[in-house]
Amino acid sequence: MFSFATNWPDQIVGFFVGIPVGVLANWTWAHLIRKAHIKKLQNWYGAISGSYENIHDKHGPTGGWIQISQNPDGSFTVIGMHINGKIDWTGDIHMSLRTRNIGVGHYRHPRGLGIEHGVQTVNYYPETGELHVRGRSTSANPETQFFHTWRPLPHYAEA
Repeated sequence: MFSFATNWPDQIVGFFVGIPVGVLANWTWAHLIRKAHIKKLQNWYGAISGSYENIHDKHGPTGGWIQISQNPDGSFTVIGMHINGKIDWTGDIHMSLRTRNIGVGHYRHPRGLGIEHGVQTVNYYPETGELHVRGRSTSANPETQFFHTWRPLPHYAEA
């Protein structure tokens, strides 16, 4: 007949070798998946980085502009510039890999300017380069909505 004796030294060595190898394999897999996710965000949405004219849906061009730059993790830093060249607000946008050309972000005005912060939903139109933004001020009571179009500013070649 067969003998099913347990070899305890082998079991103990296997436990202490298997756990670190399993943890390392899991970490490596998660790291590779995250890098692939970031690469896809950079490939799909890298063209969003740039300067945009800020157009309010009811009042037309605000005279200010939007500066968008992509972060190493694939998200975007957004800076809203006032017509006088000073920063009006700052925020972030996280574009989706599940629903193409849709993103969600947050914005925040410096203290003392009334509406202080809120949420933005962004629709990206790669054909025109425009971003259509629906904002919701979450600090206002009651909450208010606003709509903007961010139209790419022309890039001027250096002379």
